[in-house]
Amino acid sequence: MQGSELDRPYVRRWLVEMMGEHDERVAKWDELVATQSSRTAARRHSLGTNSGPTACWKQ
Repeated sequence: MQGSELDRPYVRRWLVEMMGEHDERVAKWDELVATQSSRTAARRHSLGTNSGPTACWKQ
């Protein structure tokens, strides 16, 4: 699984449950998710409004 298929909130809940809210790995996960989210948003913006998974097929 990757991208939009990955259940990020579930992964974070699991990390917090196993390691605690203040563990550095939870902070790193949050950083990775924020970085990926901003990259995805930038990529969609550069593609225009029709940027879903099949956007390239519709052109």
